[in-house]
Amino acid sequence: MVVAVLGEAGANVLHEEFQRNALVSNINLPPATSVTLPKSGSFESRLAAAQRGPLGHLVPGRLYRINGTNIVGVYNPVESSNPLTRQPPGNLFADREHGTEVLSAVAGKQLGTAPDVQVVIVLGVAKDGWQWVARQRWIDFVSTSYLQAVPGALHALQAICDAQSEVEAVNARGGIVFSANGNDPGMSALPPASFPNVYHVGGVDPTGRTVLLAPSTGAVTTVLSPERPYESGELFDFPAASPDSLTATTSFGATSGATPRMAGNAANLLAIARQRLQDTGAARADSILARASGRPRLPGRGPLADGDLTRSELVSLLHSTSTPHEPSPDTRYALEGFGAFDAAARRLASAVIQGSSAAPDRAPESTMDQAVRDARAGLWKARCAIP
Repeated sequence: MVVAVLGEAGANVLHEEFQRNALVSNINLPPATSVTLPKSGSFESRLAAAQRGPLGHLVPGRLYRINGTNIVGVYNPVESSNPLTRQPPGNLFADREHGTEVLSAVAGKQLGTAPDVQVVIVLGVAKDGWQWVARQRWIDFVSTSYLQAVPGALHALQAICDAQSEVEAVNARGGIVFSANGNDPGMSALPPASFPNVYHVGGVDPTGRTVLLAPSTGAVTTVLSPERPYESGELFDFPAASPDSLTATTSFGATSGATPRMAGNAANLLAIARQRLQDTGAARADSILARASGRPRLPGRGPLADGDLTRSELVSLLHSTSTPHEPSPDTRYALEGFGAFDAAARRLASAVIQGSSAAPDRAPESTMDQAVRDARAGLWKARCAIP
């Protein structure tokens, strides 16, 4: 399974959380420039040495692979400055804080939800990066947690609409884009969080209840906006790999952390499906994430019973198995979506995909989810109806 982390400015790939033995994969990875990281010395000396190498001088449009790690790709799409940092994106180590923590949330050896996943770092939020990801069928999922203002200039608005079309292209080939959705009410009117067909991820506390923050203040609030509802929640606060150390951790979270954790949950389920179906990694039809090969013993029920796992089946599985905490199924969606993807949800989802449990009926939440999705689709149809 491969997850692309899109929209970061850099990462501390020297951290032990990303160190792995020789890569074992049945995925047909594309050619890439191989890079070996320094193996001895202090963090500062290794960082300086790594910056002098290829990862400190990334060539736009070239894919890099880091030996001895689960980072199978680093991709710098453009020469221009990163719009998030205003810094040239050619140095993977120049701005490490946010990207390191996001990376470890999904793919960290001890701290990630999917330590066996392979990950690709796509720097910045340029259209070129989205287009590249959309073409890479070997990339299963995308995790992104940036928000982009909707500018008034016609050509700039069109660029955002292009990003939406690339999300749809990922969907069409069976992938899922997981997007952070609102540390505070109203944020999710912005792209990509408000795109109708990303998987919207919110934050929950350790008990699984949703976390709502008031704009600018960080104070807890119960105010909601029509654009905000997310589909599943993941942890809002947890330890992550430090951007300035080989071994230390730091506190991280918000929806920037919840989103890659959710992508990791999906990757774990896809791993179960591919193993159960004895999927060889051969080419699949559009929207198919896993397909039976040979003569595997198929479950008698559930999404794998017909020998395929589609994008829509996996999304439905994540929805139905998320753990609700609000009492009323008719109103809970506005506050917590389908619920928290917590330890109970992981166990249930694993059982459902293997056919040993039935998926819960989440009809009330599904009805509200479709209404919100239709509203988001209408919003973007109006925004992107540009001659």
